Amino acid sequence: MQLELKHLQTGLGITFIYVTHDQEEALTMSDRIVLLRQGRIAQVGTARDLYDRPASRYVADFIGETNLMAGVVVDGGPGPVTLRVGADQVRGRSDVALPVGSPAWLSVRPEAVRIDLGGTGSPAENAIEGTVADAVYSGALMRVHVNLPGDRRIVAQVPAGTAVEVGGRARVSWAPERARCVTD
Repeated sequence: MQLELKHLQTGLGITFIYVTHDQEEALTMSDRIVLLRQGRIAQVGTARDLYDRPASRYVADFIGETNLMAGVVVDGGPGPVTLRVGADQVRGRSDVALPVGSPAWLSVRPEAVRIDLGGTGSPAENAIEGTVADAVYSGALMRVHVNLPGDRRIVAQVPAGTAVEVGGRARVSWAPERARCVTD
């Protein structure tokens, strides 16, 4: 039905306003999304904009799945941003300047998280050592939950055939350009 509606809209060349609470449906159906929060616009943009470049923690958490880490701005954009998250310093990007010393969130999607199971690989940017807490099989992918120091947890997606040992060491990392630093 979603494809039929998109074809109908394209064929008629008219604007459709489609209201949904289903995030996947909104991402699939929309050329442009207006995300509301308590009756106010939280962000307007394409599905890719909202998913890859959320303007706030609310948008990052609402659209798709993400790993959110609370931190404090050490060096803050626009462009590259460094946050202190617990004892670690991590890097991401922001479209706006974030004041040094202010609270912020790092949002990194599970598909952007690289994982070295065994934790003995070469050093990587944004690398944090942890312990595999769970591995959830979901068809083509597995979702690996890794406990990090400071009572934090991050989820990474890996191919379903990956050998994962619950309780084993893991090093997670991500490219700074795949992470967003946002405020509330």
